Amino acid sequence: MEGVIMRMSLTAFLVLIGPVVAVAAPPECDRLSGKAAETAAAVLDSEYMYDCCDQTIRKCMSGAPACVDRAASIAAHVCRLAAGGADRGAIVRSLEKRAMSVTGRRTAQNLAAPPEGAVAGDAGAPVIVLVYTCARCPFCSKLVPQLRAEVETGRLKGVARLVMRPFPIKSHQNSAEANQALAAAIMIGRGWPFLMEAYRRFDSFKVGDIPAIAAAAGMEAAKFQAAASSDASRQALVDSKKEGLRLGVDSTPTIFIDGRKYESELDVETVVDVILEVASGQKGQAGSLK
Repeated sequence: MEGVIMRMSLTAFLVLIGPVVAVAAPPECDRLSGKAAETAAAVLDSEYMYDCCDQTIRKCMSGAPACVDRAASIAAHVCRLAAGGADRGAIVRSLEKRAMSVTGRRTAQNLAAPPEGAVAGDAGAPVIVLVYTCARCPFCSKLVPQLRAEVETGRLKGVARLVMRPFPIKSHQNSAEANQALAAAIMIGRGWPFLMEAYRRFDSFKVGDIPAIAAAAGMEAAKFQAAASSDASRQALVDSKKEGLRLGVDSTPTIFIDGRKYESELDVETVVDVILEVASGQKGQAGSLK
């Protein structure tokens, strides 16, 4: 029997252990076999949805139409973790963090309206995603450009706006200089192009290269230099840091989705997945951050 299970996909395993699921398993689940399939199936059959449906994840996949897609999305999350070798306990803990990201208390509401240079994505997109990032954060240099691409041309286009807040981290080399320049670029309205160019040059970054980065981001040299040396940009950076600290930010990237702190895995697939789930729960209503 064990040898048979080891060769089964998750779909076949679900049929073996219980009633046939009325909807197709997500591709992430159907690719599983062996121990990973067994682990995922156990979670799908035992863990309940945290919103929308009061049944197990598996049962919600064949329940009310409004919840089927959300249940399938969570099932795909479970199966991605199982495929990566996570055991049942780790997957359950991940689901708990995801639940906090979707249904937890909103802590980032009624913040100051972001300047134009800090916003990416469609202006009318209902979900506001706030990301505290450091211009010299190595992990940010990978994830933040992916999220920007998603809101501008990818799966989150028309769904989410991405608002960037500079958050200098002392342990990041040249953080003060890079983030001061970023604050100036935001003032000019070129914050996102500057940050993307800084991240493209991340491994070779030097403070002396900041004027070249600004030029590549479309800023006139004298205007950028005046903004970078101004009291206004320095104060804007201080305010951004203080705001983050008030919200409990202590590392970058830190993300808030619809005002709730994101607690789940920091990979682009999971972040996008959770944003889409939040958008589904909004039922077309506008985001709460203004």
